[in-house]
Amino acid sequence: MTVFLFYVGATYPEGFARQKAGAFTDALRRLNRYVLHRRNPRSPAYMERLAHQIHPGFVAGQTHVVQEDRRLPPLAWHDVDEIVLLWPDANGTGWTAIERQVFRQKTPATPVRVLNGRGRFFLLSRPVWRGFRWRRFLEKSLAPELGILVLFLITSPWLALSDIALGRRNPWRAR
Repeated sequence: MTVFLFYVGATYPEGFARQKAGAFTDALRRLNRYVLHRRNPRSPAYMERLAHQIHPGFVAGQTHVVQEDRRLPPLAWHDVDEIVLLWPDANGTGWTAIERQVFRQKTPATPVRVLNGRGRFFLLSRPVWRGFRWRRFLEKSLAPELGILVLFLITSPWLALSDIALGRRNPWRAR
């Protein structure tokens, strides 16, 4: 028996955002909307069509949808021959808790495969999973964007001072 799991939900834990309104919760909601927009998650119907095209054992309506609490459905996990995670985006942002449960529940011989929203179908081993968790961290934390901003803030004054010292003029100003 092959199990197909689908989840699309918040990138960040919802418990923080359910607290009373404040600057932190508003910022978290805005950040969640921004990351959701960047993820471009596909719909369940799209993922089912993709699964039907790629996986020969897929039957429509067979997908188990994981709810916002990220708990796996009650199944006889020892009878499962294969687990297919239907990531609606490219790298499975928001799936870490679900994947952790899958790796705990499955038998050692049961393969875990991923079909992502871009149509890539691959085996999810623990080393591959670690790489995806690292990419998700970079996407969720916005660390590369913040690093570029800090670099810009540090170098811009020095570049402006060197232009003034060398007597360079603004090339966009009319002469």
